[in-house]
Amino acid sequence: MRVRTIFSISSVAVLSVALGLFWTATASTHDSCEAATLSITATGEVSDYDLTISSTLGGSVHATFDGQEQTIGPGETGTISGVSAATTIDLAADPKEDYRFANWIGDVDTITNANAPETTITVNGHHFITATFDGPLPQGINWLLIGGILVPIVVGLVVFLVRRKRAAQGPTPS
Repeated sequence: MRVRTIFSISSVAVLSVALGLFWTATASTHDSCEAATLSITATGEVSDYDLTISSTLGGSVHATFDGQEQTIGPGETGTISGVSAATTIDLAADPKEDYRFANWIGDVDTITNANAPETTITVNGHHFITATFDGPLPQGINWLLIGGILVPIVVGLVVFLVRRKRAAQGPTPS
């Protein structure tokens, strides 16, 4: 007979206590086959949640919770743990130079405005959100560079056309 333990009663008890749940367990065995059944029922409500925040490479996120600010750098992920239900957390997406904030993605149902760089999220469960940034933005036109390229081309073209016209007219009489 091969026995495989998926959950032990002690691990269920620890998990239930950590999550603030109450549990009951019943077990039954069957004599006709070598099988056993364990039924575990958990009741209760999770009282604390995690908010996981990430940012794409174009900027950082500042999250303010209970007067403390947590900064998540570009391309990083951070978690605020132990957030009570219905808690509001301020979010501010800060783009790097030449980037712009695009939007919030993920569990955005409780974000006040998923398209605003500064907004709030109301925590009512475990949430995972990401601030996305577009960029780098195109730079302005470098007219000096364009002029430096075009002027010699135009001057060369004018010299070519003048010489061609003179060659077509033939030699000038003296």
